[in-house]
Amino acid sequence: MDDRQMIERALERARQSLAILEEQAAAYTALTIPAHLKIELEDKRAEVAALEARLAALEPKIAPPPGPLKAVPPWSPPANPFFYGAGIKDRRYFVGRAAELRRIFAGLETAASGQVQHTAVVGPRRIGKSSLLYHLAQPETCGAQLRRPGAYRFVYVDLDDARCHTQPALLGHILGQLALPVPPQPSMQSFQEALAGLCQRRAPLPVLCLDEFEHLASRKAHFPDEFFTAWRSLGSAGLAAFVTASCQPLYALFEQGGLTSPFHNIFDLLELGELSQAEALQLAQRGLACDRPFTLEECQRLLKLAGRQPYRLQLAGSLLYQAKDGRAGVDWRALERAYRRQVDFAFGAARQPRPWLPRALGGLAGSPRLLGRLVLDLLKYDKAAESTAWLVGFGLLVLAALLLLGVLDPRALAGGFQNLWRFFFPEP
Repeated sequence: MDDRQMIERALERARQSLAILEEQAAAYTALTIPAHLKIELEDKRAEVAALEARLAALEPKIAPPPGPLKAVPPWSPPANPFFYGAGIKDRRYFVGRAAELRRIFAGLETAASGQVQHTAVVGPRRIGKSSLLYHLAQPETCGAQLRRPGAYRFVYVDLDDARCHTQPALLGHILGQLALPVPPQPSMQSFQEALAGLCQRRAPLPVLCLDEFEHLASRKAHFPDEFFTAWRSLGSAGLAAFVTASCQPLYALFEQGGLTSPFHNIFDLLELGELSQAEALQLAQRGLACDRPFTLEECQRLLKLAGRQPYRLQLAGSLLYQAKDGRAGVDWRALERAYRRQVDFAFGAARQPRPWLPRALGGLAGSPRLLGRLVLDLLKYDKAAESTAWLVGFGLLVLAALLLLGVLDPRALAGGFQNLWRFFFPEP
């Protein structure tokens, strides 16, 4: 065994010891931590740092290329600073969601007590769920939010990916992301044994960020109840933490998919809505520093047009950037028309019924009977059949509709009712 291997082995043991000490220290505050534990923690951190420095000193030195060094040009943002359609991957363009990130990371911090809090992020389409989950899993985000970022290993999984459409493929993909051996045909049993091994070695806790969870719950043939029950066992035992993203709550997805597993009841629900006012303003004001600079008045107008919904605000900002092409001033009417066309296309407003329409139609189906029964009761015809009540109510609704549309003259209708009343109830 050479020096490098000896140092690597010693460094691995030191890191494992440090993780144990940090876990013990997490149960105390800075004021209540025992003195001996604080000293051990500082000594072990110093030992790890020294071993890392020794290991780095053994790395081969790469000679610089001959000739003068060329200066690397500074990074500059793309001309159009607004993006819509796909998720935001570059953290420099990820705006807001500070409160949501704090809540998710606070749930993960409970792992120090042996109990992990799992989170289900639920929100409508194009609200930013995928961007949130992707950035949640990035080292820069974890390092800024967690007290012990090294105690967690985040894995972002896009369940739209073809590598995740069957159980063996998904489990193998996750094992690969965790840098664990992938068997030829991964099973739930081998997956659970691999995570249990991580726990026994006190390795970082796997945090599985599962985006587009609908695709998992809708494939019962590949992901039956037994699969989700086993995952629930993993979560309950603290062998893994789960963060999911979906348009509907997990229990609703399971009902639609014909699943009965109680996997969903270990989750904390986080409803993802629009950006805060400050976050939306921060997003709109990206245009202040681009090569076609916006004015503050234009930023406010963007907020008035698109509100605080991130996709709509990104779309409006991109259209404004395109409109400021150096020619005449911005044609806001044309911009708003283009904005509404794109919003209708993205959200399917012209192709899909409104969510309230089925409920409204269902309510209207029972309204004629209730209205007719009320009128008949007032007229002392309380023994009339239900079909009669429905016909009377329907007729009254039709008359009301014709009056509202201006088809019938109210005065002529009133005269007609008076003649009918006199015919059926003549004066003595």
